[in-house]
Amino acid sequence: MRSAYRIPREEKVQLYVTHASTSKDLVADSLRQFHINPLEAKSNLTHTTWLAGGRPNPEQVHGLLSFRHISSVNALIYHVQRPPRICADLRLELMYGISYVNEIRHIMKYWSDFCDLSGVTYEDHALHVCIEIITEDPLYQEMKKSLSSSLPEVIVKQAEDVSNGRLKWSVNGYGSKETCTGQVMVIVEFTKDYIYVGLRIHKWENFRPYLEHTIRKGNLIFEVVRRARLEKGKSYIVLDLTAGSGEILIEVLRDYNCFCIGMTQQVNSATTAMINYNKFQTTNESKADHYEIFCSKLNRKFFNYYVVDRIFADYNLPENASAEQQEQYYDTVFSIISNCRPSVLSVLVTPPLTSHCHFVKTALDSGKYSFEIIQVDAVVEVNSSYVIYVLQTTAPHF
Repeated sequence: MRSAYRIPREEKVQLYVTHASTSKDLVADSLRQFHINPLEAKSNLTHTTWLAGGRPNPEQVHGLLSFRHISSVNALIYHVQRPPRICADLRLELMYGISYVNEIRHIMKYWSDFCDLSGVTYEDHALHVCIEIITEDPLYQEMKKSLSSSLPEVIVKQAEDVSNGRLKWSVNGYGSKETCTGQVMVIVEFTKDYIYVGLRIHKWENFRPYLEHTIRKGNLIFEVVRRARLEKGKSYIVLDLTAGSGEILIEVLRDYNCFCIGMTQQVNSATTAMINYNKFQTTNESKADHYEIFCSKLNRKFFNYYVVDRIFADYNLPENASAEQQEQYYDTVFSIISNCRPSVLSVLVTPPLTSHCHFVKTALDSGKYSFEIIQVDAVVEVNSSYVIYVLQTTAPHF
């Protein structure tokens, strides 16, 4: 077996950001604004990598947080093309072929002053590390379980070996970052083409610090709002049929003069949406007062939809929803869209499943509703995917 510890490298760090597949070119253009040139060989649809110097440029580090189309910033520990099939060598490489302790200490030494690692030093004896294993591929679920249970012990043993027992690191393995509260997070991502191992520098919540609570990821928020084709300087009445915690409407208010209305079926969600809005006003010193959240079931008679300029709807039924419930949801959404003025745009988010595509196509072909599809995009993220439709209300059928 190969040695777990490699020759010390140059005092440089490779960074990568994660983003939606449809934002790849936009991310590359944004990075070039900071004189950052992506490394194509280590980038793919959802990851863009570049080489940073030994000391970070504060302007670059903080500038990255202004990019709302980025979901995380990470320091690269390991990168390899994913093999076409699972093999024992891959597991051994991820377990014993990477000097996690040396890599973590190296990254923290140069980056902890500028990121989420602030306050934690690379010399800490009692460092707590969390591990998140990300894969949606069912073939890799078994490896995910294996790494989650075994990799923490490997890293602890490495810490003891490289320090002669002086480094007393504690490491936890988690299946989801939402349960991870440690100071340092190691990410292992199995994408379609590559495997990335990285140390989290900025997590996705940092890109929208004005939100107290977030349910939707920033990638989704950004992708949805930009498809609404809003223009600065114009006023709009915007309705979110599935507002949840209000993140999409607040994203709209950041850049546009809009009267925003949200519907949610949960009282807790409505409360959270107002908490988010209050923090948004405080954080951004916003003067916006055009934000209303109503607790109501999705209802085609709830509102005078004819006055609305834009509609958002993000499919939010539980995974075990029956076909009848799904059909009822789409019928209500399409009826509401059809009750708007001609030319009104609606942005609809659905799971990437054939059954959901069928609901949209069937509705379009039925003649029952008054809308047309003017854009459709399949969007892939690190651990999720979805389809975004842009619909335009047409004149009623008679």
